Amino acid sequence: MSSDSKSTQIALLQAQLNDLEYLIGMREDELRELRNSTDSLVEMRSQLESSLLDREEIQRKVTEFQQKYHAILSREEAMENELVQYIGQERTVEDWEKKNQSLRAELEIVLDELAEARKEIEELTVFRSQVIELQSKLEMINLRFQDSGE
Repeated sequence: MSSDSKSTQIALLQAQLNDLEYLIGMREDELRELRNSTDSLVEMRSQLESSLLDREEIQRKVTEFQQKYHAILSREEAMENELVQYIGQERTVEDWEKKNQSLRAELEIVLDELAEARKEIEELTVFRSQVIELQSKLEMINLRFQDSGE
């Protein structure tokens, strides 16, 4: 074999070696990307689980608020009925004024509870918006991963 032929073969082998090294590098990059994707998926799953827990907490608070609201309405209705009965039964203005003061104090308590309930609703609304935003972001990320995986 001639020296030129050996040089050509060596150059050819060197080129093939370079191609193989390039392909190995590409595969290593792909493997790194897959590992990063897996880490991201684990993190997103954790965020989703957290969002679900947050949503359950919101639902619990909404249910609690509804129960408080219905209790307040019942108390208000009972107070109205009591007031109507009382007015029908009481003859003197002095007795009526005392009962009226008591009912006003109770009404102030109810109004304070309603104000507190409104604040809780506002907090729940903000919290619900945050959960919806997180769920939307998670869906977008999932779509990106599905598109990149295909």
